[in-house]
Order: sequence, then structure tokens, then C-alpha cells
Amino acid sequence: MPVHWYCLSKAECYDMLASVGDYDEAILELTGANFCFKFGSGTIAAFSGKFLNHGVLSCSGERICFTYYMREYIHIMCGVETPGWLVPSLTPSWVV
Repeated sequence: MPVHWYCLSKAECYDMLASVGDYDEAILELTGANFCFKFGSGTIAAFSGKFLNHGVLSCSGERICFTYYMREYIHIMCGVETPGWLVPSLTPSWVV
């Protein structure tokens, strides 16, 4: 997957990537943060894809990456308030 970013996603909502399959080690690059890490099968990564350019380096084997991200206009269409940034002091202790 070439390096890209989600221009239509909601900045305050984390994007989630889940990779599964039988493949050699893949590397997830967060070029916007100058950071790379192993993206093995069963790994889930969450970050703001609107702010961080990201991509997965080529790897050998069979792999699928499930992606979840929230587009900003969905809240407007549904008539619900858009969520703000996560505030750690308001987060339930079981989440952290």
C-alpha cells in the first residue's frame, strides 16, 4: 500500500487498520511521525489518518488489511454532533 492519508476522514476520530493473513513481516510506516513498526498478522493500529501519512511496505505472502475510518460528513447527514478530541480525564479507566 503506497503512502497516503485520508483527506475526507474526521481528524478527531482514529482510523483503525487490522492486518490478517499468512505473510512475512510487514512494516507499517507512519511517515508523518517518522515512525515504523512491525505489522504482523493480528495487529491492529489506531491513529489519525488525516494527520499522519501512512502505508505498508511490500511483504511476501497472502495478506488482507481491514480499514475503518469515519468521514466527516456522516455526522452531518445523520444530524448528530461530531465527537471532539479524546480527553483522558473523561475516559473510563477500563479503556486506558
